[in-house]
Amino acid sequence: MVFAFEPLPETFRRLQNNLAFNEFANVSAIPLALSDHCGEEIFHINPDNEGESSLIGTKNSTACRVKVSTLDTCFAEGFRQRPRLMKLDVEGVELRVLQGGQKFFADCAPDVVFCEINCGALTAGGASELALRNFFIERGYHCAVINNGIRDGLAIGNGQFYRYLKPSENSARANYDYVYNLMFVREDTGLFPLAML
Repeated sequence: MVFAFEPLPETFRRLQNNLAFNEFANVSAIPLALSDHCGEEIFHINPDNEGESSLIGTKNSTACRVKVSTLDTCFAEGFRQRPRLMKLDVEGVELRVLQGGQKFFADCAPDVVFCEINCGALTAGGASELALRNFFIERGYHCAVINNGIRDGLAIGNGQFYRYLKPSENSARANYDYVYNLMFVREDTGLFPLAML
């Protein structure tokens, strides 16, 4: 089963329409933003790029109220089997989402978590990439940078798609101004083995 969270009403309607059109019966669309608490928040819509909309305010953004919840609340009953994959792309509130999922990660930590990194948004949200990485390291994950092949500073080379990072190693050059993804792999999954690198 796939759980897709989308807080914006119009985008949520489009998501539901796409799921119905493509007859995806294994996807549950949930009209919420994830954070570290339950209730309502102002969601800031970027008029130039909806993908950069966030719970964090930006210049020239419009706003609407959305419902927010936590991973711990949404999945309080747990799962019959451990989730395989999680994708986090929440424009600067990644650490809040993780903090709202302490029990979720203690009970049923996903095998692999992909996390989009937008350094400017993380800073605006009062967090850092290092804080995100530490959250996962403390829970037995290895961290790798994924080669997106778009800009310099992330090149991995040799046809490889990912490279594991040492705990203190930078994932990108200083002042990297583009988004990229980190991959967190639980140590005991056997997926994306360290030996490949």
